[in-house]
Amino acid sequence: MTSLMQQYGAGHQVDPTRQDQPTPFLHKGAIQFRDHYLIWKTWAPLQVKIFLWLAFRRRHWTGDRRARHGSETRERCYLGDHAQETIDHIVVSCPYTREVWSLIYQAFGRVLLSATQSIIKWWRRVHADWNGSRRSGIDSLFALISWEVWKQRNARCFTDAVVTPADLLLIIRAEAERWAQVQLGSNERWIAIRPRSVAVCF
Repeated sequence: MTSLMQQYGAGHQVDPTRQDQPTPFLHKGAIQFRDHYLIWKTWAPLQVKIFLWLAFRRRHWTGDRRARHGSETRERCYLGDHAQETIDHIVVSCPYTREVWSLIYQAFGRVLLSATQSIIKWWRRVHADWNGSRRSGIDSLFALISWEVWKQRNARCFTDAVVTPADLLLIIRAEAERWAQVQLGSNERWIAIRPRSVAVCF
């Protein structure tokens, strides 16, 4: 009991004679994830947040994970066929994804940032590139772009459907409007991140 007190703080009073009080360690989070705020504070639907959380944990059944489990797989990325398929490659460094991000950054009159090796590092870099009220919008936009790129990967994998980055941008724009509409009082914040060339992107 002394070691338990030391582990969870001397300020936590534990009565060893009581059986009805909760055990402190049962209420500790099982998984520590310090960047959780990036996911859960976006305006994305729950399924998109779950997709991102699994992506950060590298739990999607991409080519690299299937290979590790001995399953039949295609080694190359479905979107670009340039590198081994990993979730980090799909969301961050795939040429298809980079072109989508490039079009969006051009619409904002900005130069696209260099890619990183992981999703979380890429999100942090994009997040840090904006300030003020625009950060909430760009975080949600990051979630939306990642989700739509993942859907395009699945479409090519299962149906051989092909959508160009320019056409995907139109899909992202329409979906962004839907996300904004379901957020009470969020429309003004979403509009705040739109570029001047509304017809180009948002």
